[in-house]
Amino acid sequence: MRFWRQLRWQMIGAQMLVVVVGVVTLNLTANILIEQSIAPDQVAAVRTAVMQALTIAAVAATIAGLTTSILLVQVILRSLRSIARSSRRIAAGRYDERVTVPASDELRAVAESFNQMAEALEQIEQRRITMIGNVAHELRTPLAGIEGYLEGLIDGVLPNTANTFLDMKQEVRRLRRLVDDLQTLSRVEAGQIALHFTTFDINE
Repeated sequence: MRFWRQLRWQMIGAQMLVVVVGVVTLNLTANILIEQSIAPDQVAAVRTAVMQALTIAAVAATIAGLTTSILLVQVILRSLRSIARSSRRIAAGRYDERVTVPASDELRAVAESFNQMAEALEQIEQRRITMIGNVAHELRTPLAGIEGYLEGLIDGVLPNTANTFLDMKQEVRRLRRLVDDLQTLSRVEAGQIALHFTTFDINE
């Protein structure tokens, strides 16, 4: 909230600075022209008329500037608040969240970048869910085999021989390979493994 107030007052201050500089410049220019081109007996009347015109113009410019600044700030703040709300929803796990792209070029670039980020996060989340499902399926197979061997040994269906334990050891090895693959994958994603890409003939 403090940021929005600061932005609003900064834009209003900038608009007022433009009005003040314009009025001062016009006043100085008018005084120089009056002294150079107006008869001495008419200088006071002309100067009064110019000051009145400048005062009216300054008031009109101030009102127009303030109105324009307020409207512009509202448009900017509306878009920024929308992005802020969407970012909070994405942080809460709603990766399908998108923001409306405004007409302004600068805000459009921000909104499009935000939507691209949200889409990338949604794809990453979908891949993560798919990978978890695949890992669970792959782990279930050797675990089911080991469980079957153990139940067979307990019930006396399978013989208590070296071959039975070798078969169980094979399932344990499958589990170890899966765990090693997961560990390697996590290291790659963390950037701990450097990948060296080469071109090769796939037919070989």
